[in-house]
Amino acid sequence: MKTLKALGFLGLVIVALVTVTPTAMAFVGCVTSSVAGSWRLYEVFLEEEVRAYQHCELEVASDGSIVAGTQCVTAQGQTLFITGGYFEVQSDCSVEGAFSDVYGTTEIDSAQLNYSHGTLTGVGRVPGIDSVYFSAVRRVVP
Repeated sequence: MKTLKALGFLGLVIVALVTVTPTAMAFVGCVTSSVAGSWRLYEVFLEEEVRAYQHCELEVASDGSIVAGTQCVTAQGQTLFITGGYFEVQSDCSVEGAFSDVYGTTEIDSAQLNYSHGTLTGVGRVPGIDSVYFSAVRRVVP
């Protein structure tokens, strides 16, 4: 009888391992250095009366800091330069942070890096603007 119970328990352990192991192996996880590299960022500003956008070339260091001097181009063709910022990535690939140009700082309220670390999507706000939506695509995969 004890042998049957032991075999039954062993069977449950094997089923649990077979079920959990592939899932755990598929999840790579994220760290702040997951965003290091070159990104193409698209940012849409949603204000009550004004709709605007810009696209930017971002360079992100391995510590998550955004390299100052990378540029953005507005819908009107004006070139702006990123003055700084950072991304902080959690183990579940959620992202916090901010980035700035001459018009202000985009504070990230909620963002998510995908598990392959190739896209970043989120929402935030800029002082004086209701909300901001942004999406970024990695230009060079490390």
